[in-house]
Amino acid sequence: MQHGGTGPDNSPETNGGWDSEESRVSPLSAAMVVKNPAGVYVRLDSDLQPHPEHRSIDLINNQDGSAVLCARVSETATGSSLISVETKAKGIAIAVMDTRNTVFPEGESPLPPHERCVVIHRVTGGGSGEIGIPCAKISARRGIFLVHYLVGGEPGLALTVHAS
Repeated sequence: MQHGGTGPDNSPETNGGWDSEESRVSPLSAAMVVKNPAGVYVRLDSDLQPHPEHRSIDLINNQDGSAVLCARVSETATGSSLISVETKAKGIAIAVMDTRNTVFPEGESPLPPHERCVVIHRVTGGGSGEIGIPCAKISARRGIFLVHYLVGGEPGLALTVHAS
């Protein structure tokens, strides 16, 4: 995983330094913050499909095998397509992902790659799952996932994840 700057050339010089306090402040919900400096490695207990689905998927902690989060998938071919991410223990919503630009009906073509993205929204109402403002957008390009912050100033690239 690599952290990218927010300057026009994606460099630390135009971002105030990647290690600056300002570059480490996240606009995401405090409920999404992992306090372990090493992070937490999780995996889905099953695969998501690019076609509309209605089901729940657990996110499993790789270290101890426990289910720590639950993703409730509610997608349609037209209209609203959402994934609500909740704590497994208490069912408290921590984020909602708008997937309408990523799913497509079986037998049809997906949107062009430059238009496909997932928008992450904060939740409001004390974790009741009400959709709040968008805070990040994730897009993929040939095994690279780009995460852009959408709040807290000028939108820009916040994180680049290389998948293999």
